[in-house]
Amino acid sequence: MKLYQRLLAAFFLLSIFLAQSPAQDTTGKVTGVITDPSGGVVANVRVSVINTGTNIAKDTASNSQGFYQVLALPIGKYKVTATSPGFQPL
Repeated sequence: MKLYQRLLAAFFLLSIFLAQSPAQDTTGKVTGVITDPSGGVVANVRVSVINTGTNIAKDTASNSQGFYQVLALPIGKYKVTATSPGFQPL
C-alpha cells in the first residue's frame, strides 16, 4: 500500500510540473558586439533593428564593451544597421 501511495504522490508532483511548463516563445532578440576592422570594440554605436514586414524599428546603442541587445522582438525578419561617426554604416 505504501508503494502505491508513493507512486501516486510522485505522479501527482510530476503532473504539476508538466502542467506549468512554458509554451514556445513568441518573441525573439538580437544581440551582438560591435568591433572595428582590427577587432577592437566600438562603444556608443547606434544600432537599429527594423522589422522588414512592418517597418517598425527598435533602437539601442552599444555599451563600453561594444555589446548591444534588443529584446522582446515579435517573430519575423529583421534588418540590422549600425552607425557611428567616423565609420561607414553597416
